[in-house]
Amino acid sequence: MKFRDFIRYRIEAGKRGFLLRPADDWQVSFQPGGLVISHIDYRPFLAPGGSENFVAWSEIERVFAGQTDDFTWDTIWITFILKDGASCSVPETAKRWDQLLDQIPANLRTALRKESWLPQVMRTAFDSNITQLYPGLGCMVTCTTPPFRAAVRLNSGVSGHEATKRSHLHLRQFAGGLWPS
Repeated sequence: MKFRDFIRYRIEAGKRGFLLRPADDWQVSFQPGGLVISHIDYRPFLAPGGSENFVAWSEIERVFAGQTDDFTWDTIWITFILKDGASCSVPETAKRWDQLLDQIPANLRTALRKESWLPQVMRTAFDSNITQLYPGLGCMVTCTTPPFRAAVRLNSGVSGHEATKRSHLHLRQFAGGLWPS
């Protein structure tokens, strides 16, 4: 990386911290036969981290939606479990999120439409409210966090990023083991 590019990157990373903008950029794009999930992480010091994953509609075995507790707000995530056991997740902050919500039932015929699951996932704070979207079994499972545990988490000194990573990992592990193949 050239020095000029490094300086530009550090300025952008600093703006994100100073202006309280997210440290991650997510984007969903659609291609024939699937979707591409792109992620850029501005937390590393020297250069942004990033990934780009192609998810073929035909390789999707299950789809879950749930939310993670980010202390001052909740983030809704959609997790795709693939036939080979891999998983890929997208947060609601991703560009083209609304198009993704429309594309899931359009390409996975038995998937639930957003009108039937989104209000259930958003209904309460501090709950994961994990819902299986595909195959469309209409299952709903709620993982509750008692208020005293939420207060302990708020006062534990754990950074918001670490708590989000743990909560997201919990969501993926729970969703992955909830309905066996």
